[in-house]
Amino acid sequence: MVYQRRETGVKYVLSRTLTGRAYLSFQNRPSPAEVQLATSRWAPTFPFLELLLGCDSAVRECILTVTDTDGHILRYTAFYTEDSDLSQNPSILYVDSGCSWKGSIILMRVGRSNNLVNFRRADRRNADAIIQQ
Repeated sequence: MVYQRRETGVKYVLSRTLTGRAYLSFQNRPSPAEVQLATSRWAPTFPFLELLLGCDSAVRECILTVTDTDGHILRYTAFYTEDSDLSQNPSILYVDSGCSWKGSIILMRVGRSNNLVNFRRADRRNADAIIQQ
């Protein structure tokens, strides 16, 4: 499938899929997120998050650095949307009952060379801990 970005006119092809952790506003529990990467010859690769988050609101991103229990430094990217018209996100309430987030969050792991990589089994625990913080 070929997509074209409006602002640049560059054509992208969805190439491969990476796994992350999704806290979507229309789901009751956190779930694995399969995010497709859009690639092009003329532009950098980026995750095509609109397939999961929708195009209704702006998708923002934040880099998070976490130290796990073994002392390893891990980096994650949080892609999120905020929408005050929605009710509280039930998948985040499942992890932390005191949180009042309205919108969706997708966490992806960042590898050594600043590329996104697949989530591992231990990353699910870290992702839930990040949401609780």
